[in-house]
Amino acid sequence: MAVTVTDLGRALHAIMRANSVTDAYHTDVVKAYPAVAALLKGAIDTGGWLSPSASQFGDLIATAPSRSILAAIDAVSPFRRSKPGVDVLVSMDRPAAAWRVETQPIAVTNWNFTTVRLTGDKSIAGIVVTSVEASKELGPEFTRQISNDAASEINYAESSALLDVSNDGTGTAPASITSSGIIVESTGADAASLRADLNTLLSQYRGDLSRAVWAVSSATAVRLALAGDSLGDADVNMTGGFFAGLPLCSANGVPDNQVSLIDASGTVLFDGGVSIDVSRNALLKNGETEILNLYQGNYLGYKFVRVLDWETGRPDSVASLVGIPWTATPAP
Repeated sequence: MAVTVTDLGRALHAIMRANSVTDAYHTDVVKAYPAVAALLKGAIDTGGWLSPSASQFGDLIATAPSRSILAAIDAVSPFRRSKPGVDVLVSMDRPAAAWRVETQPIAVTNWNFTTVRLTGDKSIAGIVVTSVEASKELGPEFTRQISNDAASEINYAESSALLDVSNDGTGTAPASITSSGIIVESTGADAASLRADLNTLLSQYRGDLSRAVWAVSSATAVRLALAGDSLGDADVNMTGGFFAGLPLCSANGVPDNQVSLIDASGTVLFDGGVSIDVSRNALLKNGETEILNLYQGNYLGYKFVRVLDWETGRPDSVASLVGIPWTATPAP
């Protein structure tokens, strides 16, 4: 996400610089194409999609401190990338390989495929409204605060939909990658129970451990850090670390009573990035009857849209320990 939005911001700034050149450089070429010059100037001056506020807001969302659990997992255990409408074959079994002597037959994998086709029609979106005066007078720091809030909401919605085992896809979000995976019910929150439950989870897990990553909420990461050596080798902090010898990623939005183990190569992902739009001229509807006129109220609206879609082709590459009763945690 960060790369997409940052590159977008740079491109918009380049367009704005080109627009300023048209003001000073009145050549025959510019005069011959007045419609192009008017389009650029109009898009910028009216607070449209190419406005400085849009690119600045996008850059700040990309650098916001809120963590994306999807990006954190993908950095350690990459997802299988695709585009909408493209059939992707995901193997249910690992490929076979065996030693042989020359002239002997080569081992052939008994491939068992499932087909995944993403629609790419789902997104996380919202509109942040502020006053034009605040945006002008308070400057970049005010815009940074708004962008941090927007990034937090995007990442919370993303994390919740991606990992909540109760998200079966009947709503507007894609089904979570944990909903069809292996589920182990917690037997307790003390160190002995957690160790036993995680051993049960590992015995049922069919993903590739060399690609596996733990995914937990920020609160659960702190609890695992508090447990320390009582859970074995736990080098964990609020933003991640290592747990039981495997990388751990954390973010708000992941259910607090859940620990998931993920081999992301079994999941197909489409990430369309984030688009930013800024407008002063719009009617916003909140609920059934309440309408806000941005122009009349001298407001500024920042619209952000994150396009995402995913589907798990190999369900047993994800395993989750659920229902951990942290509130009843006794001393280790």
